[in-house]
Amino acid sequence: MRLAALLLIGFRLAAQQSNVARCHVYLVDPGLGLEALKALPPAQDFHEALVAVAEARQKGAPVPKPLQRFYALIQKAEQILGRFSAEIQEEKMTEHTYPIPGSKWLVKASVYYTDELMASPHGHRDSIHYGWALVQDASVAVATAKENAIAEIHLSDNMGLVRVKRNVVIDGRTYLLGLECDCSRPPELSGEWKLNLRESRFDFQPPPKYKTLRITHKEPKIEIAIEEEDQRGKVSGSTRHTTDGKEQVNDVAGNPMKSVAVWEGSGLVVRTWASFGGNEIQLIDRYFLSKDRLRLQLYRRSEGQRGGVQNGVLAFDRVR
Repeated sequence: MRLAALLLIGFRLAAQQSNVARCHVYLVDPGLGLEALKALPPAQDFHEALVAVAEARQKGAPVPKPLQRFYALIQKAEQILGRFSAEIQEEKMTEHTYPIPGSKWLVKASVYYTDELMASPHGHRDSIHYGWALVQDASVAVATAKENAIAEIHLSDNMGLVRVKRNVVIDGRTYLLGLECDCSRPPELSGEWKLNLRESRFDFQPPPKYKTLRITHKEPKIEIAIEEEDQRGKVSGSTRHTTDGKEQVNDVAGNPMKSVAVWEGSGLVVRTWASFGGNEIQLIDRYFLSKDRLRLQLYRRSEGQRGGVQNGVLAFDRVR
C-alpha cells in the first residue's frame, strides 16, 4: 500500500535485471486518506500500522481489529486503474489507457526506452521515459497532453526510486494520480520443493502424507505442478499463470479455476476463484522465497460458502 506516494521504481542494469517492467496506474483520494489517519487508535504510529496490516495480509490472517477501519479506508482511498507489463528494449514504446470510473476522463500511461536522449559525461547513455496523461481522447500523446507528468532517468546498476505523481482535479475533486513500475528482478521460484510437515500449519485441512511442487518460472510465466497424497489418495495437477495480473483459466479435476497472479513486493500473490460441488471458494496464496533460496513459504487463505475463512502455512524445502 502506498497511500502518501505512488512510486516508480527504477531499473537496475546489473546482470540480474529483469527485461520486463511490471507497472501499475494508481488513483488516490487524499480525503479518504485523512479519514484513515483519523481512524487510527490513539498513539498508533501510521507506519507501524501499515507494517502490522502488511504482516497480517502476508500470513493470510485477519487484520488486527483496532486497525480494521483504518485498513478499510486505505483500501477505499486507493484505486488500481490498471496493470501492464512493459518490455525493455531499445526504442520500445509501451502505452496503455485506462478509464477513471464514474468520469469521462482517461489515464494514458507510457514507458519508453532509448539510448540517445540523455547521454552524460559519466558514461550513461541509456534512459527510460515514464509518464502519464489525463485525457479525454486516447489518441493524444502523453508528451503533449495538457495534464501530464513525465520523468526521464538514467539506467544504472545503482538506480534508486523514481516517482511520477502529482495532484489532479477530476470533476471538481482533487486526487493524487501516479504511475509505478518495478523492473527489479523478482525472486526466481523455479525448482522442486518438498513439503516440510513439521514446519507447516494446517488449519484448513488434515495434513497430507506428502506434497511436492515443481515450479517452472520464467517471467512473466509460471507453471506450478503439484503431487500429493492425502486421505483421498494420490492427487496431481498443474496450473499456469502470468504475473502481469491477467486472468488465467486452469482445469483442476474437471473444474475450471480462474486465477490472477501479481507480485506484491517480494511475494507472489495468486488469487483463485472456483466452484467445487456447488461450493464457491476463493483461495489467496502468497509465496515467499527465503534469502538463502532453500525455503519456499506459502501462506494460504481459503474463503468458501462452506467452512468460512480458513488459514494455513505450508513450508517447502528445496529438493533441487
